[in-house]
Amino acid sequence: MNKELENLLIEVLPYITHVDEVKELFNRVNSLEELKEILTKKLEEVNDITKKTDYKIILNRLKFY
Repeated sequence: MNKELENLLIEVLPYITHVDEVKELFNRVNSLEELKEILTKKLEEVNDITKKTDYKIILNRLKFY
């Protein structure tokens, strides 16, 4: 995991409900852009409100990177 991804993960983890799933996702991606694409796609597919909230938290924080 690159440093930017690691820093973002550290910033969002306190606000995330599905910690293990988010960690796994961060470990699978290679860049912030790839993460953004995956999260945007997941937002459209997922119906679970807590997961959607997790994804939105991460996407909102991505704006600062």
